[in-house]
Amino acid sequence: MYKRSCLLLMVCVLSVVVINCAHKSKRQEPSWVYVRLGDSYLREGDTTSALREFLKAKAINPDDPVIYNALGLVYSEKMEYKKAISHFKRALELNPKYPEAYNNLGTVYLKQEKCDLAIEHFQKVLSDLLYPTPQFAYYNLGLAYHKKGELEKAARNYKKSIKVSPRDSVPHYALGKLYASTLRWEDAINEYQMAIKYSPRHLAAYYNLGMAYLQVNSKDKAREAFEHLIKTAPESDIGNLAKERLKHISSLPGS
Repeated sequence: MYKRSCLLLMVCVLSVVVINCAHKSKRQEPSWVYVRLGDSYLREGDTTSALREFLKAKAINPDDPVIYNALGLVYSEKMEYKKAISHFKRALELNPKYPEAYNNLGTVYLKQEKCDLAIEHFQKVLSDLLYPTPQFAYYNLGLAYHKKGELEKAARNYKKSIKVSPRDSVPHYALGKLYASTLRWEDAINEYQMAIKYSPRHLAAYYNLGMAYLQVNSKDKAREAFEHLIKTAPESDIGNLAKERLKHISSLPGS
């Protein structure tokens, strides 16, 4: 569950570049009113309204790669992956040097567990030295290798993402999960702490931090992490899990 939520977080981050990556000259075109409005809806998570506005933009300007990329993002969020892929590919036909579309297409392939195709597209993004946000592609490349079980390559790319954007909690969290899967508990704890430092409401990081502390027999610190979750999100699924963990800690010898 947490892996999927982490992936969706990065997709949401990517979705807000619809306007930012467009050429300035296009901002004066009549279709741009609908692009701006659609992007606003997409940021709010209203994919149906976003789709409606982007389709209006497409009717006015059917050869704009930015609009096809935007439509691909909407269809991806709606889990209409075939339509998303076709729109990202059309964006790339119209503009073969469009790294955001390559990155977003790779993300859809990743959602479909087509890791090799995803890796191919993320590498194309990173071959463009002018791409302004390589941390996204490095993170997504890390996810693809992680899914394939190639953990060294996954860790290397998560670290590259962190190097470019050290205050982004998402790759820290992903790297923490990777370390936990290989029983490197102290390293996992460090990465979960970094994720929390840069995103104090990262509930999954708190939960996994508590679990990692249990593995190194730091019951007090584990209790502190779970208590924070219960205080922050008492009625959530993860809050309920934290309550169960607290009961377990209380039942341990010496607690």
